[in-house]
Amino acid sequence: MPPNTKKLGVITSLGLAAGIGLGAIGAHTLRPHLTDIQFNSYETGIRYLFYHLISVLILLHFAHTSRNTIFLLASKIMLIGTLLFSGSILLLSTKDLSGIRLQSFWGLITPLGGLVLIASWCIVAWGYFNEES
Repeated sequence: MPPNTKKLGVITSLGLAAGIGLGAIGAHTLRPHLTDIQFNSYETGIRYLFYHLISVLILLHFAHTSRNTIFLLASKIMLIGTLLFSGSILLLSTKDLSGIRLQSFWGLITPLGGLVLIASWCIVAWGYFNEES
């Protein structure tokens, strides 16, 4: 297994483990302290975290078996997009509870992360388009 693939696989797997913990904390500890809007946002952040980290693991497998470096690139970009998108949603939805003071630019991180995720999926499409039969 190429070193980049192995390292990203470990990071992604640990991210999924953290997602389980964050989801449990949200459901069992944070829920009574968040508004419905905040909790819905928190759940969205967790849901997208899982969708995309599982997708990263699949892409890493494709990168390894097909030797198509486009899938490795897409997995790296998707990992960054997930961190930006889900990470910012989780921070923003719990900022009142945690007392963390976030600068106003943090509201821009979520859509930026979303654009990075869209770009990663376009790169996946490009990888499939250029894949030899």
